[in-house]
Amino acid sequence: MTGGCAGGEEWKDLFLAAEQFRLLAPWGWMDDTQVFGVRDPRTGEVGWCVVMGAGGETYGLAVYRGEQGYGCYTLTMAGRVDGANLVAHMDGLLLTFSDREELTDLDRERVKGAGLKPRGRGAWPQFRSYLLWHAPWYLTSDEAHYMRLVLGQACHVAARAREETAPPLREGSRRLVREPRPGEGGWVWADAWVEPTLPRQPAEVWPAPGAAQGLLSGCARTEETWEVDVFPIGATVSEGRERPWIPPLLLVASDGFPPAVQAEAARPGPGMWEELLAAWFRGALGAGKLPGRLRVKREEVAAMLGPTARLLGITLEKRKKLGMLEALRRSLERKLSGGWS
Repeated sequence: MTGGCAGGEEWKDLFLAAEQFRLLAPWGWMDDTQVFGVRDPRTGEVGWCVVMGAGGETYGLAVYRGEQGYGCYTLTMAGRVDGANLVAHMDGLLLTFSDREELTDLDRERVKGAGLKPRGRGAWPQFRSYLLWHAPWYLTSDEAHYMRLVLGQACHVAARAREETAPPLREGSRRLVREPRPGEGGWVWADAWVEPTLPRQPAEVWPAPGAAQGLLSGCARTEETWEVDVFPIGATVSEGRERPWIPPLLLVASDGFPPAVQAEAARPGPGMWEELLAAWFRGALGAGKLPGRLRVKREEVAAMLGPTARLLGITLEKRKKLGMLEALRRSLERKLSGGWS
């Protein structure tokens, strides 16, 4: 199968699997701390599965793909990723059960094409694919195929979780993973316990040759503190048939004057962090000054600014919260949404 949209039969199988999952209703005895994995037989990557709905709000299944996905899950559980920032961290697939009016026309067509006739509120399945810095989107053929396998194994794991004799979902730091093996007529699945791995630390970004010296020559040193963050702007960009992407916004707030040094967007993809660092350099040159201290909260932003801070003799601090910047961000988001007053 290709990476294009799934065909009719594949969607039918997928939606039937989703209906089986909904009728099983595993959120009645499982919550978001009970993580298990399903290995993709095509790629070898583990999708870490979390049953949603124990809190009585959104019902469904989240599949966090690979190291990046598991890292997103741990950040979410630690309260460091909210819905507004999810697209900057999430690599995965999502099934939610919604009301009919919450689905798009294409969603409803696929549900009806599968022969399902959902009744009542919260009965309509909706699938979405998440990639870093991109809008949630429809599943590709490969994703639909994998999600169907995942739902089958999720029902298997959830049904066993109700039994006192079921194998544990966790052994120490290892998590239960359903592993596929080739067998007659399809895959044969077996239990294994696997140590999840987190994403590697982001690579440091070095400025262009001579750029640091240009700042030293063209900017005055100050004792100001600048808070720096990169986050998803509240808009999507669509170009032709490409999947819509969400611009990462570099925002810098200062305790000097002016309080906002800059706000500048980039395009996600290779070279994104280099582009954002160059934007920071432009902002400093435009302001004609350098801070004495930089504060960040994200590992990626620390990696982006770390080498530059060392070259310029600027103290770089990591904080859990950036008070000045977060207030500025809220004001900017109100302005972008038309709520500025």
